[in-house]
Amino acid sequence: MMEPVKKKRVYEDIVQQFLQKIESGELTVGDKIPTELELVEQLGVSRTSIREALRAMELIGIVESKVGGGTYVKHLSMDKAFLNLARVVTKDEKFILDMFDVRILLETYSARLAAKNRTDQHLLALRQSIETLKEDIKNNGFGLAADSLFHKTVAEAADNSALISILTLCSELLSSSIELANAYVNALDIVSEHEEMYNAIEQRNEKLAEKLMRSHIKRAYDRTKFIVTNT
Repeated sequence: MMEPVKKKRVYEDIVQQFLQKIESGELTVGDKIPTELELVEQLGVSRTSIREALRAMELIGIVESKVGGGTYVKHLSMDKAFLNLARVVTKDEKFILDMFDVRILLETYSARLAAKNRTDQHLLALRQSIETLKEDIKNNGFGLAADSLFHKTVAEAADNSALISILTLCSELLSSSIELANAYVNALDIVSEHEEMYNAIEQRNEKLAEKLMRSHIKRAYDRTKFIVTNT
């Protein structure tokens, strides 16, 4: 049986254009891409479509947004195999959602170990990431870099070399799923959730830290599922 042909989404065409420019060498690692408004003017599409395209590219680790500094080409191995994978992932809604199963398995255990093994230096880094998140929100940002940094620091605080290695290998997809999940949420809610996790880790409450991280990721999953099924 044949399946109905889905209408191509505008953001997918935008992503394809960027992939082609990267593949041809017109865009290389470290290049700054135009702002949202510039892309709206150049491509003649809505700002929403531009944001969807940027989120998709962040999801697969092609670009990264720097707080107050724009968006840059990120990936360090733009070979043909990766680009083919990128084209699939941007359209694979199930893959996007499946990443949350990976996050629950890895990050909840990371939070538990972080509460057990954290040092004062880890607490300081976690606190700084929260303050950076607040500052970015105050400046009308999304706090994506600070949010990703918080999760990375929790993993480092876990002090398990094997777990850190696995998270590093998956870092592009894991951190990008965080960014996609945060796209349509009140960033102050993320601050509150991070504060709660910080307190549990500070108090060395392993069970609570694990529970809070699980709830945090579950809420992110629910938001992401809504996004990918309604765009």
